[in-house]
Amino acid sequence: MNAQSRSVTLIGAPLEEGSGRRGAAMGPAALRIAGIDQTLIELGHDVADNGDLNIVPAMDLPVHPKAHNLRIVGAFTRALESSVYDVAASGRFPLILGGDHSLSMGSVSGMARYAASKGRPLFVLWLDAHADFNSPATSPSGNIHGMPVAFFCGEAEFAEILPKDRPFVDPKNVFQVGIRSVDAREREEIHEHGV
Repeated sequence: MNAQSRSVTLIGAPLEEGSGRRGAAMGPAALRIAGIDQTLIELGHDVADNGDLNIVPAMDLPVHPKAHNLRIVGAFTRALESSVYDVAASGRFPLILGGDHSLSMGSVSGMARYAASKGRPLFVLWLDAHADFNSPATSPSGNIHGMPVAFFCGEAEFAEILPKDRPFVDPKNVFQVGIRSVDAREREEIHEHGV
C-alpha cells in the first residue's frame, strides 16, 4: 500500500460490546445503505467490500471485571488486526466501517504490523473527545472503548489478546486532537508515556 493508493477495501466491524450502549453495531449496514461504496467510486477510488467480520468470542481470554466483554472485543481485535494487515499488504487501503471505538484496537494494530513489515514507524492522528488511554486498572467504567490507545501503544494488561511480539505504536507518535475529557489516572498514563 502506498500513500497514493486509489484502491479501497471496506471491512465491516459491527462491534458494540466495547461500549456501554447498544446501536454501534448497525454502523456498517447504515454506511452501506447510505452508499459509501458509490461515493468512493465517484471520488475515483476502486472499491472492494470484504463484508462484515463474523466473530465468535475468544474463549481463551479471561473474563475480566474491569474490561467488560473482553472475549468478544478480543476476538474482533484479532480478526480486524489480521484483516487490516492483509488488505494493506495487498496494496489496498483498508477502510473500517464500525462499530464502537474499541475497533481501533484491531485496525491500528493491523496498520502497525504493516508499517513494521516495511521498516517504518506508524503515526496516529487521534481525533476524539476522549484520550482512550485507560487500561483495565485505570478505567472508571470498564468499557473497553476507552482503552484502544493504551492497547495499541503496548499496555501490558492486554498481552493475551495479540501475540506478545506484535509491533506497537510508539506513544510519542500518537497525536491527539479535540480531547475534552480525560480521567485522572488516564492523564497520568498519558504524561508518563509521552503521548
